[in-house]
Amino acid sequence: MMFGFIALGIVISTAVLLMMVADKAKNGVLRTAEGIKSVGEAIENSSPAAVKAKYKEDLSALRKQTADDVNWEKAFETQFFAMRVPAELLDDHLQAFWDVNGAQKNKTKILLILDGLIKKAEAL
Repeated sequence: MMFGFIALGIVISTAVLLMMVADKAKNGVLRTAEGIKSVGEAIENSSPAAVKAKYKEDLSALRKQTADDVNWEKAFETQFFAMRVPAELLDDHLQAFWDVNGAQKNKTKILLILDGLIKKAEAL
């Protein structure tokens, strides 16, 4: 009888252990699939045309948010530096950064700087 309880405990423990291993394997497969998907999206979004399109979109959104939002300064700082900039506009983006710093938080001047940068981006 005691041997039966020990055998039953071993069987139950083994079953629980196998279920845990199967669950971990399933999660690992799902994470791998998500990783492959994100790598594919990154490759797709890194083409020069995609970077240019996203940059124009990000600039327009930043310009709108800066014009509309009362607390625009913090959002401007984080979003301006988070953008992927096309190679052709790296110098212009850096110059806009220096111009914005020189504008001393004058919203009108900053909007004009962003408008100029948007025009250069659209000219690509």
